[in-house]
Amino acid sequence: MSLKPYLKYLFEVVAIVVGITLSFMVDEWREDKQNREELVGALKIINKDLASDSSGLFYLRKRYQEAYEALSEPFTYDHRTIISNTIFMRTIEFKTLGFEQLNKISKVKFNNDSIAVLLSDYYNFNRINNIYGSLERTSYKFRDFYGERLLNMEYIYYSDSTLPTDYLDNFISVVSDKRFSNYLFERMLEIDGLIGAINRKSEKNKRLKELIEVEIDN
Repeated sequence: MSLKPYLKYLFEVVAIVVGITLSFMVDEWREDKQNREELVGALKIINKDLASDSSGLFYLRKRYQEAYEALSEPFTYDHRTIISNTIFMRTIEFKTLGFEQLNKISKVKFNNDSIAVLLSDYYNFNRINNIYGSLERTSYKFRDFYGERLLNMEYIYYSDSTLPTDYLDNFISVVSDKRFSNYLFERMLEIDGLIGAINRKSEKNKRLKELIEVEIDN
């Protein structure tokens, strides 16, 4: 019996298997290439988002550091504007466009696996949001007790450019109240905690930008 027919069939089977394998390899290569292009695009947006966050974090840290230092000093009439500054919230809106785009990519593969861990950590805002929540609660508490009275006086002062005669007495009665001192102490602790959270977020921001720049270049 001739082996030629069997060899022919075997060759055809091998050719089919090789063809299918190559097709899968090409498809996988195309998918990896597309995913890589999408990944680099998302990382470039994240880098822009991080740059914006960095500026916001710097401004936020500066404002809260100034408030903390001012609250640490003896409170005088010249510090009256600090009342307004400590009542109203100063927040930052983190940019998440690039991170959201990254999460839409079907298959994400970093050359440096630590980027994934740091990204997940950086875009977890639970801790800083909890501190904001605490600041907001004490803001409302202080505003309800003292804010309306003093802020209305400030509005009159800045609108008419004249200091109401009863403003100074009103101011002294407020800052002399023991509850006011307790509020300032509580506020200082919250601000100190927020400054620490901002510093940690800034450090992660800087490290993440460094890693992303290397990832994009590779």
